Parts: sequence; C-alpha cells; structure tokens
Amino acid sequence: MATIPGPYWVNETANGEHQVCGRHGAVVREYPAQQGTLADADCRKLQAGHLKSSKALHDAAPALLEAGEKINALAEMMQAEVTAFLHPDSEITNGDLINRLIYLLDGPEQRDAQGLLRAALSQAKGEQTNG
Repeated sequence: MATIPGPYWVNETANGEHQVCGRHGAVVREYPAQQGTLADADCRKLQAGHLKSSKALHDAAPALLEAGEKINALAEMMQAEVTAFLHPDSEITNGDLINRLIYLLDGPEQRDAQGLLRAALSQAKGEQTNG
C-alpha cells in the first residue's frame, strides 16, 4: 500500500465506519462499524499534530487565500514594471526601475501582505498568536 502524505484526519461515515483520510480526502484505511474504534497502533502512527493541523489549516484557508492574492498582485505589478522597462519605447531609466521594484519588494503593501501571510501560516500551523 502506498504511503499517502499527511496531514490525516478521522472521518466517521453515515453507517458508522471509520476512515483515516489523508491529503485531498484520500482514504488511507477503513475500519468496519463493528470494530468500533481505530486500532491503537494506527492511532500512534497518526501524530496528534497532524490531526490538529488539518483543522487549523482548514480554518486558516481564507486568510491564506487573502495573503496569497495580495502577494500575487505584487508579483504581477513587478512583472508589469519590468515589461514596461523592456519595451523599446520605454522612457523608464534603470534607476527608476530599481526604485519601483524596491518599493514593491519592501513598501507598505508588501509589508502588509507579508504580515497577513505570517499570521495565516501561524494559524495554519495551529500556533497561538498574540493578537
């Protein structure tokens, strides 16, 4: 049986069976309803951190999406700056391009996006943050 990467979580089906699920909902192992509980050995293999991080990651998804969108927008702005600079009719100087890129890499929008990403990653990892 192939190893399915974590994180893992336990799912109870409508008919009372238990499933250990991995990334993207792939079922790692199923347990019949009459068995009742997961085998102790399998529970030891599923580290508590994996079970905790699945919920934390799910809860952090909106914040991760927001941060990712902001960082992606900054990358697109940098690409547009370079494209404009490379255009044959461009009047953008080397110094202007460097200044614009520095602003996008270390300006207030980038710092805001980076802060959002740090907070979202901490939330996804289940870490406590000081609000």
